[in-house]
Amino acid sequence: IGAVGSKTVKIDTIAPQTTIGTNPSDPSSDATPTFGFSSNEGGATFECSLDSGAYSACVSPLILPTLGQGSHTFDVRATDVAGNTDASPAHYGWTIDTVPPTASMADPGAHVSGTISLNSTSTDVGGTGIASVTFEVSAAGAGSWTPIATLPWNTKTGADAVADGLYDLHVVATDRAGNVATSTAISNLRVDNTAPGVTISTPSSSSGITGTVTLTASTPDADPSPAVVWQVAPHGTTAWTTVPATWNTKTGPDAVADGHYDIKATATDWAGNTGGDTVTDVTVDNQAPTVGVSSPADG
Repeated sequence: IGAVGSKTVKIDTIAPQTTIGTNPSDPSSDATPTFGFSSNEGGATFECSLDSGAYSACVSPLILPTLGQGSHTFDVRATDVAGNTDASPAHYGWTIDTVPPTASMADPGAHVSGTISLNSTSTDVGGTGIASVTFEVSAAGAGSWTPIATLPWNTKTGADAVADGLYDLHVVATDRAGNVATSTAISNLRVDNTAPGVTISTPSSSSGITGTVTLTASTPDADPSPAVVWQVAPHGTTAWTTVPATWNTKTGPDAVADGHYDIKATATDWAGNTGGDTVTDVTVDNQAPTVGVSSPADG
């Protein structure tokens, strides 16, 4: 009788587990995403399915062919060396969005000062939605853009302040898939945080006026023509009344009694800054003097 041999046979009836380790973000702007996957059993092979299609052999990492816009699914299952197949494939679902949003912003006005509101009107119709917007400023025509860190925008003080001058503004919109768009720039926005200078030239303090007088003042400013409002008050009071620049002191709705008055000019530039000047103790005298003859006597 010959020698009797023995052989150990390992029986494996346990299916492997499949894990997806690398996948695109959700949503994603990558139309050819890469998937990485593995099994808890060495030597396993893999089959993959895209968008619920038939499984086919695949290896990790796997770069998918160009995919269209919208929702997609990826499934992968491992088969071990004993032929056991994972009955619960690893699954991942995500949305592809490769179309940038439409970036736009409301015009804050041609002349601004102080703290101003900036409003985005950006949209992402049919996409994954706007995730963030960033407003940026550049000196006019320079194309050197700086993000505005804090809203509303304080043009006068703080980290986002700028010197008086002309600037361009735009907004950068980013959707949830990471697509980025930049709006058309709003050009030559004037930032003006300096009040106009005001010097009253007519009348002068301690002078006299009568009848209709033309009130005049110089108003040097970055804006060509600040609006000037004239006011008058009895001397030493604050009972100011608005009068026109061509002021009829004697008759009509703006007439005043003879007396002593203060006159104030307030200039407002196109950005809303105001400056003023006041002349004091101006005498309004619309009463002719009384003349009496004392000599020679009648007769």
